[in-house]
Amino acid sequence: MNIPVTKDLLYDMYVDKHMSMSSIGAFYNVSAPTVRNWLIYYKIPTRVSTRSVYQELKETGFTEYQKDIVIGNVLGDGSLTMGKDAKNARFVVRHGEKQKDYLFWKNKVLKPFTTSKVIKTDGKSHCICGIKCNVSDSYMFATISHPWLTYIKGIFYPNNVKIIPNNISDLLSNISMAIWVCDDGSLTYNKKFGVYRMDLHTECFTYAENVSLCRNLSEKYGMGFRINSRTYPSGKSYYICISGKDKLRRLVSNFYEFVPECMQYKFKYYV
Repeated sequence: MNIPVTKDLLYDMYVDKHMSMSSIGAFYNVSAPTVRNWLIYYKIPTRVSTRSVYQELKETGFTEYQKDIVIGNVLGDGSLTMGKDAKNARFVVRHGEKQKDYLFWKNKVLKPFTTSKVIKTDGKSHCICGIKCNVSDSYMFATISHPWLTYIKGIFYPNNVKIIPNNISDLLSNISMAIWVCDDGSLTYNKKFGVYRMDLHTECFTYAENVSLCRNLSEKYGMGFRINSRTYPSGKSYYICISGKDKLRRLVSNFYEFVPECMQYKFKYYV
């Protein structure tokens, strides 16, 4: 958040506009207790609330930026889950040791909805994007459950299985594309053959869904994507690929500004 915290701005938001501490927290990507500390520091009288912070957060909307981050994650390494007796879904994401900083970045930009701490787990088998993987130490966090996350879960998990929705072109922005590529993109340069290439690992989706993705991405970015296949013990899977130095530079130029600094190493050949 580039907008500085000032007494006048806090007064305008909290007193004049009657925003809750949680909604101000969403604006600044900080927790409600942090906002309370700011108000106390600037000697702005706080209201007595009849609702808990948790209740306030459920009535506080995700910012458009946060929504794009979540959608990019859902397409990539994140998931939306709902407990047995829960009314709303929560967002959960896990990364390995190498991408620990990336996970902490996600945790920060999704505040104040990320109330849980980042949890470290010992290396073992995990399910990432529907595929069982043996990983080393990993880190994960979850958001609170929220009505908007329930809405998104209904789009991406209509039968509790992750799909590519028909309106993916309406959901996919350059911000969500940046996060998706950071999660599932593999950008390489083959020195032997002089080939620049990016694979987008969409193996957890069906062939028909990969076709839909190719069409939508081709229309959005004005360049051709193709489908490749890999054979696993469980059968054949499909993923999206694009190659060519000029194509990749044009593609990456659309969303590179939204790539967090800790993940920019992935794009060293294309900027």
